[in-house]
Amino acid sequence: MNKTKIIIFVTAGLWQLPGIKEAKKLGLKILGIDHDKNAIGLKHCDFKIVNDLDKHKLIINEIDNLNLQPLGSLSYCSEAGMKLSSILIDHYNLFGLKKKITKLLKNKNLQRKKLAN
Repeated sequence: MNKTKIIIFVTAGLWQLPGIKEAKKLGLKILGIDHDKNAIGLKHCDFKIVNDLDKHKLIINEIDNLNLQPLGSLSYCSEAGMKLSSILIDHYNLFGLKKKITKLLKNKNLQRKKLAN
């Protein structure tokens, strides 16, 4: 059975809504992941996962159980979603910000240490 190809948006709130709508205009299938069942962007997604964003293994299992094939994962305007998005990128071997880079982007002390070298 063929898997449905999707783009993952981690989170699906007000700030992610324009990106979700634009991806839909391009004909892409969207999976929205958010901890808030009332996140406005979820209404525009083809697939939804509502769960604590720290439940990485449960979310990966749910993606697999939905028979979805992620083509990409992104999180913007949401530091809360960056970690999960990078874990999904690593897990599914997708193009994007890997976990190591995301950790650096979220940690000002690490950034300054790297820049000082």
